[in-house]
Amino acid sequence: MKNNDNPVMGRNSCVIKQEYEKSLDFGSELKTQLWVCGLYNGLDPHGGRTWELVGVYTTEKLALDACKTNLHFIGPVILNESVHEKSVFWPGAYYPKRKWMFNG
Repeated sequence: MKNNDNPVMGRNSCVIKQEYEKSLDFGSELKTQLWVCGLYNGLDPHGGRTWELVGVYTTEKLALDACKTNLHFIGPVILNESVHEKSVFWPGAYYPKRKWMFNG
């Protein structure tokens, strides 16, 4: 795996996270953002990515605190909103314990 490959969120997820944060503006709508923490488990026998749900948190900080290894990831979700029907990069998701995820 290349250093900029992210098995759950895809290539260059740090850039995606930065763009997500810039575009996160709900305007006058009241929406609740929650943070999911997951643990990447690798590929299944059919080549699909597998992961376990660790928890759902009200803040990014709480989700970060749940990350114990470099296989833990976090990502934002909006309560009561459907996600894409087909696989896409998860905007705003990242692996906080992986140094290569941060351009530095």
